[in-house]
Amino acid sequence: MFRKEIISGDIMNYKVHQGSLAFMLHRLTGVMLIGYLIVHITALTGLHDPIDFAEKMELLASPIFQAFEYLLFLPILFHSLNGIRLIIVEWTDNGSKNHKKMLAAVYSVSVILATVMLLVFLNHEPYDKAGVDKYNERFQKKSGYISPTLNKNSECSDAPEKVTASDKGECCNTAEGSNG
Repeated sequence: MFRKEIISGDIMNYKVHQGSLAFMLHRLTGVMLIGYLIVHITALTGLHDPIDFAEKMELLASPIFQAFEYLLFLPILFHSLNGIRLIIVEWTDNGSKNHKKMLAAVYSVSVILATVMLLVFLNHEPYDKAGVDKYNERFQKKSGYISPTLNKNSECSDAPEKVTASDKGECCNTAEGSNG
């Protein structure tokens, strides 16, 4: 029947039912998640400096990014729950008989979990600047790493990446070995 409609050019008469809607949403959310992974990996690839990482996290903790983070949760939620439903339908004998009930359960659980997660997002403090600053101080004391971004106001802009115990507190270690 569908083939006849395509040949006659009357494709608009195709009814979208629960299964086809779930199929389209599953494919759409899968493509969205692949796109997110590419953006995520690209954004975090160059963050080796703890200070740069903290600055990026501060930006990502802004309300607009928090809203995007919640909107990211929605396709993850649906894609995972619908994927579990598809596995049950494919791997069990009675799965195809109950697929409409399971799809209704996926939609219901998705709405419930999305509501709960919205409450979690609205009631948490996304970023603790003081906590990140304490982490950076501990990291620098423990590793001896001096971030070039911390020495912006210093006399010397080319601070070494790794310093010895005698060099801690000094930023001017040039390639010639002079201090000053």
